[in-house]
Amino acid sequence: MAGDGAAIEVAAADCHACPFRTDCTRSVSAGRQIVIPSRRLYEIQRRNRTDQNSQEWKHRYQHRAGVEGAISEAARAYGVRRCRYIGLEKTKVQHQLAGCGMNAARITDWIERDSQPVPERSQTRFTALRSTVTQS
Repeated sequence: MAGDGAAIEVAAADCHACPFRTDCTRSVSAGRQIVIPSRRLYEIQRRNRTDQNSQEWKHRYQHRAGVEGAISEAARAYGVRRCRYIGLEKTKVQHQLAGCGMNAARITDWIERDSQPVPERSQTRFTALRSTVTQS
């Protein structure tokens, strides 16, 4: 774990003989591995998880959540995860051109819909379950 905690590995031979193996690990060949973070890292994770429940954090995260879809589209549809050029300047140009392509595709979709807004998507089962649980 890069020196910031402890890693515990159980030998594969010990894991294979264990009756609880399927409940403990999905690995077919290796044994169980457990990583225990250092106290410092644990405190940082705990503080971050607590902060995620605050309204300020949720407000800040809205901006990131809005960008995540564009990043995913750029990586999957336009291949920006791997650059075809060497050097930061050429990489920037590739990413900017990919962004222009994404914008052009979105404008084309918008024009084809006769400038109508995107229709509301139906609610997924998970979203319905989540709203039911939070209302209870």
